[in-house]
Amino acid sequence: MRSCAERDLVGDRLARTAIRLSGVYERVVGRPLGLRRNEYFILRVVEDMAGINACRLAETLDIARPNMTVLLDDLQRRNLIRRESDPADRRAKRICLTEHGQTVLDEAGSALLEGERGIFGQLTEVDRATLLSLLEKLRT
Repeated sequence: MRSCAERDLVGDRLARTAIRLSGVYERVVGRPLGLRRNEYFILRVVEDMAGINACRLAETLDIARPNMTVLLDDLQRRNLIRRESDPADRRAKRICLTEHGQTVLDEAGSALLEGERGIFGQLTEVDRATLLSLLEKLRT
């Protein structure tokens, strides 16, 4: 028999919810838009931090720099991002979303918001705000 403490593990509940969210992501974004989760997060960070360089992007998402280069090459090939010379340092490249990349990211965000309603739909606006606040505390 499991103890009460084992049944109340926060990480366990978060993991089970994450599994459900992964299924939603695949159903509403992954298959329809051909966008893997790590690619989605790259596009989100690039949107939030337009002009970020690959090194900072890799650090932000905790992705090894060589892997980030491969991911960025693929996103650029698919016309989702572009690399621009940094006016302050011509050797450095800034990463920006293309118009197509912004469109795909907007579609993904709308689909995810709708898809998440099945999981989080029973939450009130106050519950949702509280959950977001708590998750933000854990992220930092």
